[in-house]
Amino acid sequence: MQSFYHAFLLTALLWPLSSLAQSPEVPPADWKLEFLPRTAPTLLGHLGEPEIGSLLPEREPRMVWHPSGRLFVSNSEMYIPEEEVVIQVWSTPTPTLPAKCKGALNAGGGWALSTAGNRLCAQAYKPTEKSPYLDSDEYLAVSCFRFPEGVRIWKHALKKEEELVATCFSTDDKKVLAATQQGTLCTLRVLDAETGVEESRLVVPGSQNRFPSPECLAAIGDEFVMLLKPQTEDAQMFQVKLNPLRLDPGPFKGVLLDNMRRLVVSKDERYLAIFGGENYEVLQATKGGWESCLDGRVRDLWADHGSFLTTSIFSPDSRWLFVSTSEEAKVIDLAAQKVVKELPGGEGAAWSPDGTKILVMEHSGIGVFDTSDWSYRPSVESQHDCPVLQVKFIPDGKTLVSRDHNGLIVWDVETRKPRALLQGSRKTCHFDSFVLANGGQDIIAGDGWDYLRWTLPSADIPPPGRPEKKMGTLAFGGVLNPEEQHSHQGLFADVTGQRIITATTEGILLRDLSRLGTVKTLSSLRAKRFSADDHLVFLDSENVCAHHSNGEVSHLDLKSDELTKLAEHKGANYSGLWLPGRECYVSMSGSAILFIHAKTGAITQTLRPRRGGAFFSPTFDRGGLGFAVTPDEKMAAVYLVDLSRSQKFVSLWDIDSAQMLALQELPGMDVNCLDFSANGKVLAIGHQNTAISLWDVSKLLSLAPPPELPARTSTGSRQNLQLSVVTEGPMEPLPDADGHQWSFHADGSCSVAERLPSFGSLKVNGKPFVSRAVAYLKKVGNEKVATPFSLDRQGEIEGEGVWVNRHLGLHSLFMTTGTVVHAVDGFTNTTDRTAKVDISFEIQYPGDSQGIMTAAETPLKIPQDGQFSLGANDRWLAPTDSGKVGETLVATRIQALVKKESPRMHWHMVDKKLQVIYSAEIPPGETRWLIHGVTLVKRYAEGTINAITGFPDHADVGHYVPAGNESQGLNFGRPDLWNPEHQKGPLPSTMVWSSADPKPKPESDGLGLTWEMQYDHGRYGELGATSVNQIWFDGHPARMTVGQSLLHAHSKGQLVIPPSIGLYDPLSKISVYRKDQNLEGGIATVWQDRFYHAGQEAQTVRVSYVTTFRSPVIEVWDAKGQKHSVADFKGSALGLGGASAFVLEGEQQPATLLAFHREGAAICPTVRWLGPRAIALDYEFRLEPKVPVTLLHGACQRPLKAFGGALPAFADWLPLKLLPSPSAPSSKTGQIAVQPVSILNYVVDPSP
Repeated sequence: MQSFYHAFLLTALLWPLSSLAQSPEVPPADWKLEFLPRTAPTLLGHLGEPEIGSLLPEREPRMVWHPSGRLFVSNSEMYIPEEEVVIQVWSTPTPTLPAKCKGALNAGGGWALSTAGNRLCAQAYKPTEKSPYLDSDEYLAVSCFRFPEGVRIWKHALKKEEELVATCFSTDDKKVLAATQQGTLCTLRVLDAETGVEESRLVVPGSQNRFPSPECLAAIGDEFVMLLKPQTEDAQMFQVKLNPLRLDPGPFKGVLLDNMRRLVVSKDERYLAIFGGENYEVLQATKGGWESCLDGRVRDLWADHGSFLTTSIFSPDSRWLFVSTSEEAKVIDLAAQKVVKELPGGEGAAWSPDGTKILVMEHSGIGVFDTSDWSYRPSVESQHDCPVLQVKFIPDGKTLVSRDHNGLIVWDVETRKPRALLQGSRKTCHFDSFVLANGGQDIIAGDGWDYLRWTLPSADIPPPGRPEKKMGTLAFGGVLNPEEQHSHQGLFADVTGQRIITATTEGILLRDLSRLGTVKTLSSLRAKRFSADDHLVFLDSENVCAHHSNGEVSHLDLKSDELTKLAEHKGANYSGLWLPGRECYVSMSGSAILFIHAKTGAITQTLRPRRGGAFFSPTFDRGGLGFAVTPDEKMAAVYLVDLSRSQKFVSLWDIDSAQMLALQELPGMDVNCLDFSANGKVLAIGHQNTAISLWDVSKLLSLAPPPELPARTSTGSRQNLQLSVVTEGPMEPLPDADGHQWSFHADGSCSVAERLPSFGSLKVNGKPFVSRAVAYLKKVGNEKVATPFSLDRQGEIEGEGVWVNRHLGLHSLFMTTGTVVHAVDGFTNTTDRTAKVDISFEIQYPGDSQGIMTAAETPLKIPQDGQFSLGANDRWLAPTDSGKVGETLVATRIQALVKKESPRMHWHMVDKKLQVIYSAEIPPGETRWLIHGVTLVKRYAEGTINAITGFPDHADVGHYVPAGNESQGLNFGRPDLWNPEHQKGPLPSTMVWSSADPKPKPESDGLGLTWEMQYDHGRYGELGATSVNQIWFDGHPARMTVGQSLLHAHSKGQLVIPPSIGLYDPLSKISVYRKDQNLEGGIATVWQDRFYHAGQEAQTVRVSYVTTFRSPVIEVWDAKGQKHSVADFKGSALGLGGASAFVLEGEQQPATLLAFHREGAAICPTVRWLGPRAIALDYEFRLEPKVPVTLLHGACQRPLKAFGGALPAFADWLPLKLLPSPSAPSSKTGQIAVQPVSILNYVVDPSP
């Protein structure tokens, strides 16, 4: 769906971007620099000026008034999203009209205008019709646009995660210098301004500690200058030489720049001003370089002002310098080196091309200095300077009151101008909420110090030219005590505004304004530990509804001070509404809006977001609510967000039918609060970017809503599950987009109400899996998170010595169509003997099921005893004759594209249970994996009950087996993407395949031997080890941090594994942060494992590093060259030289070398065998709360005889330099820098 402003691109343009030149000399544009005005047919307008919200920036504002007449403004304002306001376009001021923001361009980053003003270099952002996720390569580039057409004439691609920080045209407009930042590296590129072709590139030497800023470049003559600010040192200036490209500090030797990081050059190139922090300095060009001519650290010129500089600009004739903070500014005569005028300050400034005006950026707009007499025309203070957190129409319909943290504004709705600014008497305030009092004639608010009261100005008098500033008086006749000050000040009033409840950390009090001094303490709320996140609404003068931060909704009788629980709504925003006509309290969460009856606690109505990935947003800040109801209680307005597309909507709903009536996109405009006018015809929205917009409700209703919210691109017919927030503790059912309730059970299984009684109950050798630990995670944030939600359970099978890890989660990012819930099960043998197991994975189908089908209308023929086998292509199963025609049907995946073993199937017709049985032998210390899936498919609305739209094209999960030794998979294997049989079905979007691509080889080490990474960052290799350095706690394996899946993405057929991983002990909650690194060309690997716990008391940690082998170990060599028999190699590892080589059966004498200790370290492991093919290195140590400690291990594989024995093998890499994970290689030694960490089992030599 195109956003609303795209349809109105032709309005209010600064230049005619819509009129592309028809000359054949104009190259075709693959990207257009679009102008994004704030307009829509449903938008009535905005309150105050500027309409885009406050201009008050966080840092480094930029304002450019080009001689061509174009006025651009940009900043890094924290409240203005990048995609909405990047480069703002303003009209220039006239004697009678102020400067006015006309809109924004879809470009930003480190932008620059050419000297002629006809080109703009910038980082392109998405055009309105494109998705940011589909075209990321477009804005990971330096783009050049030409005016007036607005077409892009070239782009120069950047590296992944490389940010365009600054650009600059040469004085003749023939070259562009671009500065980028990638991590800690700064890179300069010289580009041809006509074509974008790179002429030269320079990675700035030592740039790990030097950072560019958006205004760090300037063109002078035929070269450039550059300013870099080291992290801990003074800034440095360089002349940028072009042939060859290099940085020359020579011309700036002796110049002291302190903390400065921005520069500006005078028009005649005689002066350079460098500024930043609290100081500035002006340099003058000399024959041999640059010399300081004006030092802002001199007291008379600037020193000791105590504020940060926001801008420094030269007059067009280079006579004056304007220097400013947000509070004060000075105009300095450069020749006389003295201050000639002191003026009010601003956040940014620009001198007009003719020198007659200075524009100053203020949070409410742009002020103007007339340089002929230095008179000042400030912007009208008519805007919030931080996010709008509350909006409320006064019953008269003519007035609206809005609140931010700093104060309140009373607005005249008709003129959209402010009547009054309501402020506190202290300099620093923090307004939490306000209420209408005394029948709507007064306002009471808490400012963080006291409760204050104001009388509303009359709505019958036109608003003044400048709003009146009104200081509040004490609302209740006295100041708060010190304990109540500086605390949250909750404020809640009844409909008359006479009865008010105030809540602070010191108490909850009921006050009666009709009888000042009448105060009652509400002990029941205090006993409930009423917090800043709790919310109250008056039902009438004697009854209150309370919504607590634990999700409970309660009724409070004010006479008896008794609290009665009504309902529970976990995950909800703890602000709500009271609808007296419906006798309902309304509570909002991301997945549902509940209407809770105030007397019975019954849910009388529920609104749910439509499918497509959107959710209700409770808004940004406490006190805000993304929900409003018309005064007649028939219609609701709700804020909707779809993070996968960065789309935001306001939607209108009919409450009785729970149907969406209208949907309006709000591009980039985050919403904090909404309210309807008294007649329900106007909807006011308070935004995070400080703006307040007004919308015509009748025009919104005239736009028919789409049948559903825009859905994720999908070639299949399966339904996407949209799950609500999951929290620790007992889990309530989670509804999907169609209202089906998904439940999760203690045995690790899940169920879908009415459609699937149970999926995934486990038994091993007939004994059920019982969970000992559980963890949940719900996806919050952007689409790149692989798992929308995760549920992990762990526990052992009693008497079998088998530990089970169950991971249940959605993996929509990996799927080509729809969404599949996967059950990923790991079975680890924790004993010293081989475990022979029969694993039963059980599925309970609906009671009306008559059989099982593997394709539409194709029931399986199952023998009388219920035992059968699956065919080679039978992967998905569904019950037959279950439910109704047209209903959703649950399908379960049993087999993968590449099978290791076909299970035994047993169908129990009487109780409708399917057993999927696997037999396996698990050697000591090893793990075997099963993966099953469940999804929702649709049946045709017409046809038989078994006519379905089709199962998924293939078993997607077969492409995403756990990284590591694939022999560990029981019901799946890794597909060969170059095998035509394995290319059936659409390839996942994360996988690239071409017949021209060479078939990838397995990951190999420096000797060319397979040495692949496992899911837990262990290793396995072709010379013996099946798993190296697994971490176990107290006899059971560690678990990956919840939300990290065993399923990994591919790129060109290769598994993509993150560089680090989080592990944890599910029982003790001790966490491990694991990083590994290949050394010496990949021959050796070093693991750094950091252990940490966030509890209150120290814990004794018993951890094992388990390594398993393909065949029995026949001998062991220690690092001192001593040979040991397997039987004797046990107990303390002291005296072994810190490492051992384990030689296996076989002609080559394959060996795995493990390093685990260095003399003088705090601890040393104990060696323990888990049978002839597995060994454990056991450690025990004390872990203090919140004090991380590290263990260090190394490993490699090689044929031992190739090195003439154990000693040469160890000598080759053991003294190496087993160091912690690197920060960066040292430029002098090439070795890896040592990080200051506490390593228990190693003494790190900083100079190996």
